[in-house]
Amino acid sequence: MFRRIESLLKLPAPERNAKIKRGLRNRSQLYLSKVIYSSLGYWLNRTNSRYILEFRPDSHYDFNRFSDYGSLLECWLAGNRHMNCGDLGRFYTLYLNVSQVLGDGIPAIS
Repeated sequence: MFRRIESLLKLPAPERNAKIKRGLRNRSQLYLSKVIYSSLGYWLNRTNSRYILEFRPDSHYDFNRFSDYGSLLECWLAGNRHMNCGDLGRFYTLYLNVSQVLGDGIPAIS
């Protein structure tokens, strides 16, 4: 453990600070997720409720691969904000599938 601390302290300040922030963020998210999902999520997701509690996809949260998320979300919510805001699972499914098709260069059928 002391070696890890020593190697951390040898890093340049910007790199050291970024590593510390990332570590704190990851730890806090881990514990917060455990609290939220083991209590509220467990209760909500096991019932026959209209609502569920879910994670954002890793590709969005961890890897920031949704550069156009804000504008796409506004389009998704336009005209039906109340209902579509609760249907982000479908939004992510469509987004990821369309991104895959476009990335693979699959030609359109005419």
